Amino acid sequence: MYEMGEEKQYEGYVTDIITDLSLDWLKKRTEDQPFFLMCHHKAPHRPWEPDAKHAHMYDEVDIPEPVTFNDDYSNRSNAAKEATMRIESDLNEIDLKVEPPEGLTPAELKSWKYQRYIKDYLRVVASIDDNVGRMLDYLDEAGLADNTIVIYTSDQGFFLGTTAGMISGSCMKNRSACHSSSAIQKACELGPRQRISL
Repeated sequence: MYEMGEEKQYEGYVTDIITDLSLDWLKKRTEDQPFFLMCHHKAPHRPWEPDAKHAHMYDEVDIPEPVTFNDDYSNRSNAAKEATMRIESDLNEIDLKVEPPEGLTPAELKSWKYQRYIKDYLRVVASIDDNVGRMLDYLDEAGLADNTIVIYTSDQGFFLGTTAGMISGSCMKNRSACHSSSAIQKACELGPRQRISL
């Protein structure tokens, strides 16, 4: 990890470390001054490494495949047809972490890969959810929650298999990305403990 241009190594799970460092910064800030903190997490990006707490979440369930999972791209743009972020062909051994079972048909293999991918993705996001909770708890405990704007952002990059079995939409415009900036402006108009939904 790089901190102020200096490479540092920390022991532990990166989502917890980022949150620990963010909380440490909040606790050491000049209390009579406004502050701005960006706490961004790597976990929902490849290779989707869950922490020990969430490593077996969803082991006993199959996550339903989206209705567009096997779309044939006939009504999609060339960018979508040519994208190289497909579940069946672009998830690699690092993403999947284990060899697929032998003897699967191509359709079965795609479904198997989806289960490996989506469960790890949901596991890492659960860890982020826990850590966002830690940040919000601190704001409550420190008496800062009612005078702090919290903005959730995302690169809006993952389709989670919903667009013709694609895992990433970073090569295409995603309508949901347009909502990010309007959430910031709208948040400034709200009172304490109010939420917006876009």
